[in-house]
Amino acid sequence: MASLLLSSFTVVRRYFYEPFLRLHQALAIACIYFVWHHLPSDTVLPRLYIYIPLGIMLLAFLVELLLFTIRNGVFPPRPYSRASIRCDHAQQTSIRGKDTIPLKVRVALARPLRVQAGQYINLWIPAASLFSWAQTHPFMVTSWSPEKQDALELFVQPRKGLTETIHHRTTLDGYTSLTAFITGPYGVSKSVDHYECVLAIATDFGIAGVISYLKKLLYGYNTCTSHVRRVHFVWQVQTLDIAVAAQPLLNSLLSDDVLDDGYVG
Repeated sequence: MASLLLSSFTVVRRYFYEPFLRLHQALAIACIYFVWHHLPSDTVLPRLYIYIPLGIMLLAFLVELLLFTIRNGVFPPRPYSRASIRCDHAQQTSIRGKDTIPLKVRVALARPLRVQAGQYINLWIPAASLFSWAQTHPFMVTSWSPEKQDALELFVQPRKGLTETIHHRTTLDGYTSLTAFITGPYGVSKSVDHYECVLAIATDFGIAGVISYLKKLLYGYNTCTSHVRRVHFVWQVQTLDIAVAAQPLLNSLLSDDVLDDGYVG
């Protein structure tokens, strides 16, 4: 339990996410086993405190597995989801390193999926490398629609693990396409429809968590389904690489701001 606590610090999760995730899962299983091993075996009641949570976890796992097979076209069979990954050639020579070179990922889904503003998905690309079958990573979804989406847009910062792997795959040609699987969406979507004036602030890759909200606000303004009247967006970037890569995202917002001659933004 002490190891679980120490490995859960933010600095460990941020810089060693993939090892942290597997270590956390292994320590959790070990903790459950040791608790079960030290419970008296002559009575059933104390062990119910272990059996009941394990039963709930197993049920949740089976539900998650069922949703996974349906959403990714495993059963009933459909063409699997596919991730198209792009990295601009002009940005690949940046002297600042790969952390400042964004990856633009488009996941064509096997079945349409409804994703609320501010939610994220877990992306699994087992064919990316030899050990990528054991790696999943959460990504904010930048695309938004009031209806179910056939494809999800992601704005990714290459770090370590899965993101580093797919960055290497796109270095040569600037583009790659791989079979992908998703789970989710996860996270709580905050309601912003009842605000009249909204100030959104982001730095660097934090724009990935803001774009979907801005799209929802513009949709609410254009369709008169929300109280929003003005939207102010402040974005601070450290390098031009990020700004250039995010330009299509910002242009899509400007193209949506058409009511009253773009008065809202």
